[in-house]
Amino acid sequence: MSRSLAYDVAPLLAWMEAGQGARRRDQHWVSLTLLATGLLVLLSLVRVNVEWLWVSLTLGLAAPWYGHHIPSTQATSRSPKAGYEALVATDYFQRFGHHDADGSNLGPMITAFRRSGFWPRYIENFGSAEDLSRASVIALIAPRVDLPSQHVENLCSAMEGGALVLIAASGPEAAGADSLLRKLGVSVTRNLLPQVRRSEEVSFMRPYELIVEPGIVHEPLVVVGGAIAIVYVPRGDGGAIVFGDTAFFSSRNIESSSGHHEGAQALISTLLARFGGGDEERFGQVRD
Repeated sequence: MSRSLAYDVAPLLAWMEAGQGARRRDQHWVSLTLLATGLLVLLSLVRVNVEWLWVSLTLGLAAPWYGHHIPSTQATSRSPKAGYEALVATDYFQRFGHHDADGSNLGPMITAFRRSGFWPRYIENFGSAEDLSRASVIALIAPRVDLPSQHVENLCSAMEGGALVLIAASGPEAAGADSLLRKLGVSVTRNLLPQVRRSEEVSFMRPYELIVEPGIVHEPLVVVGGAIAIVYVPRGDGGAIVFGDTAFFSSRNIESSSGHHEGAQALISTLLARFGGGDEERFGQVRD
């Protein structure tokens, strides 16, 4: 039986609080460094041999400073590693201006991937079948043209091998992804759902209802007004998550100059942890 997704933003908030604590510790070490520098200058004025003091104090202050900053760097981004690569095919993305708050989605998607512990990589035409087989996540947002049949087959093979494919498309922009969606038994209707504001835990800009063919195993992840807005469809060892909203990954919904939307980021991180083999220790298990 299908179940709705329940997710917890507490791990993300705890991570943010840890970052604030790190900044407070940074200020502490800066104060100590300034104090030590002033002491050395004072000693030099009274003609004390301070050469050994410079060496010992510099090493003493640099060691904890260096040791402190390594964990904080790892907490915000992770080096590329097998199983944590997210492929983004830029040539199929909708073309939007850099400052278009409604439509710009490439930058916010990359930000969301990085914050979820994945290393994004740009590819053309979805790369080769070998490229796709190494990826943990493959992103596809409202392709401007119909996907060639070979690309569809390569994406299906990647899912069979364990990859997670993300497909985001509102009703009017879903035509380019139809060939892949048909393979999954999912269609994006022209039924526009109520807009979900950013005051909610999960927000949508222009969500459209998703319909899954009878007999297709699936799990509704987010339901709006009784209609499916996000759904997971397993395929082989992997599967696909379909978002019925092209603008779900837009700057206005993820992050822009107006602010950072924690609810959307928490949902993305949780979905990637659950279905994409992400960092479950950092973001916590999804609770049914």
